[in-house]
Amino acid sequence: MYLYKFQRVDKYSVANLLNTCLYFAKPANLNDPTESLFELELPNREDKYCPDLEHFKNIAALSMAVDMGRPYELSDSLFHWSYYADGLRGFCMFFDKQRLVEEFNDETLVHDYIGYQPISNILIGDNLITEESGLEEVPGKNFKHDNFGRLVTSAYMNKPDSYANEKEYRFIKTGDGELKYNHLNTLREVIIGSKMSDHDRKLLESIIKLTGQDSKIKYANIRKNRYRIFIENDLVLESI
Repeated sequence: MYLYKFQRVDKYSVANLLNTCLYFAKPANLNDPTESLFELELPNREDKYCPDLEHFKNIAALSMAVDMGRPYELSDSLFHWSYYADGLRGFCMFFDKQRLVEEFNDETLVHDYIGYQPISNILIGDNLITEESGLEEVPGKNFKHDNFGRLVTSAYMNKPDSYANEKEYRFIKTGDGELKYNHLNTLREVIIGSKMSDHDRKLLESIIKLTGQDSKIKYANIRKNRYRIFIENDLVLESI
């Protein structure tokens, strides 16, 4: 199974490609305008296991697309190339899901498939551990930390079902910024859109070749009268 990062060409995506990093953004900076639009109701904020809600201000997310059926199913997705990769003027990096999850596991609070459903903007903390739960505290178990993770999952791992076409897999951590990945081990391909400008294409190709990853370059091509995208080893420039 694979994870995909479709993106436009800009100074940030180019820098992250060069530095083998993926960027975690504050929810307010994500493209979904409903991110963080929730009201939090907790049964007892004085409970000793009630998490510090100030930490919500430091949450950051990495959003990627994920195969839900056949392998490579999103590499030629018209929806993703159009919406996230600037209509074939951008590029897509795709990763081995298991290896990227293993690399990021210790650096993230939670990672999982996004759940798509009709959702309320009110989160009720009735599934949290409280003093009334009567659980015994044991070494290495932090109920306050666990409760914070549950709230993060409820708040940031569910989206309105109108976004279901995104097929999103999300990583959550505290603090925005980059996390490095092992490009030799985890990055499978970099697919360059055929409508990318010559300048941008040559720049991306040079960066990829700089790391000795030439064999991972692919191209997303289109054909006249064929309503699909073809992932190929060579760039095809065909007037449509």
